[in-house]
Amino acid sequence: MMATLRAHDLGYDVIYVRDAVVVTADPQDLLRSYSRQLTRWNGGAWSCTRQLKMWGSTRKIALETQLVMSEGFVVSVMLLFVPLWFYLFPRIVETWLTIDGGFMLISATIVSLRHKRWDILLYTPTYVVLRFVDSYLLLKGFHQAFFGPKSEKLSWQSSTRYKLT
Repeated sequence: MMATLRAHDLGYDVIYVRDAVVVTADPQDLLRSYSRQLTRWNGGAWSCTRQLKMWGSTRKIALETQLVMSEGFVVSVMLLFVPLWFYLFPRIVETWLTIDGGFMLISATIVSLRHKRWDILLYTPTYVVLRFVDSYLLLKGFHQAFFGPKSEKLSWQSSTRYKLT
């Protein structure tokens, strides 16, 4: 993230390479490794924006980054307050969750059919849970980057991975 934002900031072009080859290694302890990775990514993203003085800047990349990060922050806060919203406005939240879940199911179905990956449909209910986990981890990364001890800001936390054969 730092390299991308810094390159943009210096006026260089960052391009998307469609034919790039990427190999992934799935973690053995999914939720723990997933949480650690998202905490690293989110904390790194927030730290980069702080270190590059993007907040309050009018540079194009800074404005775009502020918009994306702010949207993630606001949506995460709102999502984590869903139980309160449900208590206060049950019909509205019920309608919103039904529409949101419907779009998620439609998206998962399209991707599943297009890639012939039936496991995507099988795991669709977990996506709802992961949205809450993701929201919490985005806010945790924000807290670490702006209020946490300096030693934790961009610390590496290794994950146990399956070996590729």
